[in-house]
Amino acid sequence: MCHEPIHASRQPRHSPKRRGKGFTLPLALFIIIVLGLLAAVLYRTVAIGNLSVLQETLSARAFFAADSGAQAAMMRLFPTSGVAAQCTGGAGVTQALTGAGFHSCSVTVVCSSQAIDGVVHYQMVSTATCTAGDRRASRVLDVAARGLVN
Repeated sequence: MCHEPIHASRQPRHSPKRRGKGFTLPLALFIIIVLGLLAAVLYRTVAIGNLSVLQETLSARAFFAADSGAQAAMMRLFPTSGVAAQCTGGAGVTQALTGAGFHSCSVTVVCSSQAIDGVVHYQMVSTATCTAGDRRASRVLDVAARGLVN
């Protein structure tokens, strides 16, 4: 009887090294693509957030510009000298604001008056618009006042 020697070190046809050899390139490509997509989503989210902050800032500026216009109109209507001015009526007064924080803002104030039972009632509508590039915000404030009773 002829016995063939048994080799314990006999390796299977496909060694583990050889089976996983082509796996790293597709895995690396997959990781690069996924990281690229995550970076694109993160960039878009940050860009949208920046636009939201810009719009909120413009809205706040427009609100305060409209408030400043209404206050200026009240000061013209009821000056500290005691001599009351008249409402502009019609188209109103438009002015560009130049103070800090109000660049690229303008305000229009329209004043109307009506006498009721001998007392003059005033209504002022202050409309402010602020722009930055292609973005724009506008706010309208409506202020009512009553004339001094003698």
